[in-house]
Amino acid sequence: MEISIVAKSKLNLKGKNASISVTEGERGFLLAPQDVEMEINGPGEYEIAGVKVSGTAAVPDTVYDFKIDGIVVMLGKIGSLFKFHQKLKEANILIVSCDEDMEIGFITSIVSNVIIFTGDKAKELSKKFGKESLSMSKYQTKLEKLPAEIETIILE
Repeated sequence: MEISIVAKSKLNLKGKNASISVTEGERGFLLAPQDVEMEINGPGEYEIAGVKVSGTAAVPDTVYDFKIDGIVVMLGKIGSLFKFHQKLKEANILIVSCDEDMEIGFITSIVSNVIIFTGDKAKELSKKFGKESLSMSKYQTKLEKLPAEIETIILE
């Protein structure tokens, strides 16, 4: 599985059999199969490029979770994620959009493998973990190669 940053507010998630484009807008995230004219935005159950996606309302945004190549990925804005403690426990990779300064200690006690920070305040918030975050434009992993201890990544 590969997660890469394409532009300031656009990510690509690519697995063996699926590729999903994620664009962050004013009203939340738009998810779509790459190179397809279909977009989803908001709560509900969806299927994108063969991947089941669940969108859960978190005023004012939506938090998404899905599985690619056996890896459970959760995606949301920092201000919405704190409402999802139970779901965060199930995530292997958490993609956090950092558009506001917040306390993030709740994330470290719940997520088990990888936290990926994106957005304007990504560097600032990642420093609150007290350890060096890796900066890169692309993160690649496999289910069997996920780190045993939390790894923090800044996608830029």
